[in-house]
Amino acid sequence: EAIMFLILCLKIKPDVVIIQDEPVGFSFWFTIFSKMFTIKTFVDYQDLIVRLCSYPNKKGLSYNLGILINERIIPKNVKGLIVTTEFGKKYFSPVARKIFIIRELVVPEIYNNVSEEVKNQVISKFNINLKKYKILWVGRLHPRHLKSLVMLFRAVSEISFKEKIQIIIVGNGEQLSYLMRLGKTLSLDVVYTGYLPPTSKTLVALYKISDIGFMSGINEIFMHFIGGIKLSEYLAAGLPVIAPSLYGIKEIVKDNVVFYNPDDINDLKQKLIFMLNVDLKKMGRKSKEIAYELLSPQAFRNVLNDFIN
Repeated sequence: EAIMFLILCLKIKPDVVIIQDEPVGFSFWFTIFSKMFTIKTFVDYQDLIVRLCSYPNKKGLSYNLGILINERIIPKNVKGLIVTTEFGKKYFSPVARKIFIIRELVVPEIYNNVSEEVKNQVISKFNINLKKYKILWVGRLHPRHLKSLVMLFRAVSEISFKEKIQIIIVGNGEQLSYLMRLGKTLSLDVVYTGYLPPTSKTLVALYKISDIGFMSGINEIFMHFIGGIKLSEYLAAGLPVIAPSLYGIKEIVKDNVVFYNPDDINDLKQKLIFMLNVDLKKMGRKSKEIAYELLSPQAFRNVLNDFIN
């Protein structure tokens, strides 16, 4: 790390450096010593990494030290921060000098470019039932997502017309086997695809085939801090979204999403029933509008101009 730092400062001699938000290691030392070389340093906070990676074990010296370094020392030692939400900007405003918001951007065209042939192949491969309402979830099955997914499974199992609903789970993780057992116990129609690359034709086809995009999340500060790349992809593909009532998500989608209480299964059940009886096509069109306005390359260019200035 010391050699990397010297090469960067003495050979490359950058005017501005943007580093990722590692709580320790090269990024931390760079924020301390970059002042010696008058380098303008910014840190890209895509999330609150210490809180996110530690969940659900929120205790111990390393946890507290990590938060101190990551959320107090580093923000004070750099020229500014980059975050993905207004909530993130407010969170760091007491300790950071300058904060830019760059959201989880996508290229909307990618999520609307898939042939009927590919769609039909995906429908056949994964046994997708076009006669049912298809609720899609995409991500890694980490403990921070498990609670919402369990709520989804149990809420659907209590809906009187559950036989008309198909849940599609895209992703792997340590919680997958538990989720599969739960789905079987509750006699649900669940499709498990395993991991699919973010911009693969198969995943894009599933976005276009599905009726609703499901966002998971727990009521923890690190989940309020982010919007989530999957939210951006759902919107870009024109999917209506049902999501937990978290600040980072709410500021992006505003009134075009049905929000549920992440701690209340009955609320989720009622919101699912409500959503399956609204004009999903209209919501889908609005989703695309949000993606083009806030999450597209053009939106990024506007933010980048501000940053350069």
